[in-house]
Amino acid sequence: MKKHLKLKITGMHCASCEKIITMELGELAGASNIKINSAAGTGELDLDLALNQEEEVLAAVKKAGYEVEIINAAELPGAVATLPDGQVSLKQPSTGKPLKVKLETSVQAEGRVLTGHDGQPYFEGKIKNDKRAEFDMPENDRDSQNFIDQLAKSANLSNLFDKVMGTEKKSAAGPDRLPVKPTAVPATEAKELSASKRISLSLSGMHCASCANIIERSLKKVPGVKEGNVNFAAEKASVLFDETKATAADLIAAVKAAGYKAVIVDARDTEFEARKRRAEITGYRKKFLISMILSLPMLYFMLIDFFKWLPGVNSLPPYFGIVSLLLATPVQFIIGYGFYGGMWSSLKMKTFNMDSLIAIGTSTAYLYSLVYFIIYFIQTGSLIGLGGVKIPELYFETAA
Repeated sequence: MKKHLKLKITGMHCASCEKIITMELGELAGASNIKINSAAGTGELDLDLALNQEEEVLAAVKKAGYEVEIINAAELPGAVATLPDGQVSLKQPSTGKPLKVKLETSVQAEGRVLTGHDGQPYFEGKIKNDKRAEFDMPENDRDSQNFIDQLAKSANLSNLFDKVMGTEKKSAAGPDRLPVKPTAVPATEAKELSASKRISLSLSGMHCASCANIIERSLKKVPGVKEGNVNFAAEKASVLFDETKATAADLIAAVKAAGYKAVIVDARDTEFEARKRRAEITGYRKKFLISMILSLPMLYFMLIDFFKWLPGVNSLPPYFGIVSLLLATPVQFIIGYGFYGGMWSSLKMKTFNMDSLIAIGTSTAYLYSLVYFIIYFIQTGSLIGLGGVKIPELYFETAA
């Protein structure tokens, strides 16, 4: 049976979000006609319940980093009705004549067993599954013929086969990705490399869409990478690559070389994103507090120029320069180190980003002030202002 699902998705911001969700849903064998709209926060797809269940759709979207719920599920016209557990509830023929049913199934698989990034083995290759049903009934028996017709219309013969064979129906992982029991996988087989491996990376250090573009270009330069998509809002990257030419470590190294951080997303660790977000917030809060403490004296110096009634208006100006230099230097080069790293990465990619703007602006103010401070020292031999006035042309507070 097939259903048309309508989804409500929260957390999407741009076309990259749409692409990442579409790629995740595309991994489901039963998903087709996938349409994602980030502006409306909705999604639509057709789902073959013989291959995947609705829970797998929800899990795929959540794996991409978004919240989702099904707002409507409608059965597609022409779909075959499926009864629970392959059961068929029909009135038996009343003639008492014998009716024979012959069921045949044939499964052929050609491929190899691999290990996914979640540590679970899976089969990759081609699977041919042929099932056939034959009915032997008395000639000219209308009751039996009616029974056969009702059976064909009301039952999914695939489930009927599973019921007759005494096997439980599992959610299929697709025609080319069939889960297997770990105990049945030889160690040598599980280590085989895939020519089309997809992994998700969690990224850190991005500040704008240009950062995402830099990382995406860096990933695509790695030999063996077939496809790379970076989502700035979700701070994730989805990469399709050839394991015979590249490894996950190569991808992480490429992101690091671009000036950012990346780790492999473990689908089983549902708390990873929350921990990552808390750690980032804690780090930014610490940097902000340190920067604020160091910058407050310079803010006060600036206010003294405008409000002559503030305390220290006569005694503090000679010390504005040396104190501002000492306070602004750690803010500029220690707290603000990340901006320089981002600028250098963008320069290597022959582009500019928000880090470039911040680094250039603050560095200009700092270097301009430092040059005038050195010139004043050479001319006067003093590190503080002479005559009770401040050293002119200093703008360290702008840099901080």
